[in-house]
Amino acid sequence: MLRAHQAEQARERNAAAELWHDEGWVFATETGEPIHPRTDYSEWKRLLRAAGLRDARLHDARHTAATVLLVLRQPTPTVMWLMGWSSKSMAARYQHITDSLRSQVASQVGEFIWSTEAAGTQDLVPVSAEALAVVLAFARQRLTGQQTDPATAEITAAISQLEGCRAAADKP
Repeated sequence: MLRAHQAEQARERNAAAELWHDEGWVFATETGEPIHPRTDYSEWKRLLRAAGLRDARLHDARHTAATVLLVLRQPTPTVMWLMGWSSKSMAARYQHITDSLRSQVASQVGEFIWSTEAAGTQDLVPVSAEALAVVLAFARQRLTGQQTDPATAEITAAISQLEGCRAAADKP
């Protein structure tokens, strides 16, 4: 990649002719001058506008990249290497749980509790009332304060339904 960049820079040097400033920069403007420190920021803002996206800090792209790697279920060592981290604690800081991940967890818990037979009926999987209460309380606590969106509403409704089933089962 550096050789290809060097060849491109040689073409720029030839095109600039006497306007070229040979200062030895690996990355330079089309006339060989140092790149202004604000260039990345300005280019980032231009790309956001061109893509029709909301305004965001350039640093926010790191959070997005880390979260995408989480959604893709990449192992932590791989994420650490790609992101340039030396500590696992950085993953907790940069990776954010998305609505789709919350829905996947809710589905997995539901599949764990309920099994579907070939005929399409649902049978109860033997789970102690205490274990179900703990899972439901934990799920409800995690959703407290979350934005109201379709995924959160769906999970909250499922929790209420399971709590209702549990309460009905506890009645004599």
